[in-house]
Amino acid sequence: MRYSVKRISIVPALKVSAVMHAILFLLAGILYGGVILIMSIVSFAYGGVGVESGGISIAMVLLSLIGLPILGLVCGAVMGVVFALLYNAVAEYIAPLRVELIEFEGKEEIEIKHPKI
Repeated sequence: MRYSVKRISIVPALKVSAVMHAILFLLAGILYGGVILIMSIVSFAYGGVGVESGGISIAMVLLSLIGLPILGLVCGAVMGVVFALLYNAVAEYIAPLRVELIEFEGKEEIEIKHPKI
């Protein structure tokens, strides 16, 4: 069965995009925080920094682990709304997304067919 996506609801698009971006920004925060932590440990081992610099490094690691996912949540929400509004405005005139769905019962394996463009 082939269907076209006529319209994207704004609130679900906002929620899905916000959560996906928050997860991606959390992964980036883990990577960024890990790099900062390693750099501060190496720098401290070679006697390059004092105690006050270690506190700043810890603050930056915590900010990257907490602040980046929050930033991703906000940016993702905005991007979800913008995408849904733009899609709803242009899909009617250009070409809507086409999806192919199959029916299944129980716990059968789902097969996803990609449309040929």
